[in-house]
Amino acid sequence: MKTTLFLPSLIFFIVLLVGTPAQLSACSCGEFPTFCERAVDHDKLLVRVIDHQIATYTSGFEEFFTQVEILMDLDQGGYADTISLVNQNGVNCNADIFNWPLGDSLIVSIPFAEIASWPEELSNAPTHASYDLVGCGTYFLAVEDGHLGGGEVELVDLAAFIADPFNNCPILNSTEEVDPFGAVQ
Repeated sequence: MKTTLFLPSLIFFIVLLVGTPAQLSACSCGEFPTFCERAVDHDKLLVRVIDHQIATYTSGFEEFFTQVEILMDLDQGGYADTISLVNQNGVNCNADIFNWPLGDSLIVSIPFAEIASWPEELSNAPTHASYDLVGCGTYFLAVEDGHLGGGEVELVDLAAFIADPFNNCPILNSTEEVDPFGAVQ
């Protein structure tokens, strides 16, 4: 009796596992550090959005890239003048700035090494060096009118942040408690 129930269950599980497209897999983050808790320790770049690009695998699955011009390499990490940031694609754990207006500036934190190459099945892949725009936590801050922050966090002068990122981080300087899950829909 046990064998007759086990075999159909095993077959169902294998079909479910093999037949589920990768797009249905979801990202799962283990923690939600703020920009100031973790990202400030990584390479920080002041960038301007210059283009958005979609690359497509032969299966039809898409990758979303945002090309940015590096205005200032705050940690002298030796980055090229222009890089591509890999946005959220429904599977990875990246953040999403794909629809940000061209010309907008932000501070990004790059915690991981360059993505060495893209598979041949990916057409229209960016020619610039590509880096993940990490989405588990906050790894970018918008720059507006020479300030970082706003909304629920204190505005911080961009020049003060550049001079001392850790002690002038808008999230740490906030007097209001921010719910890290508040933006999750």
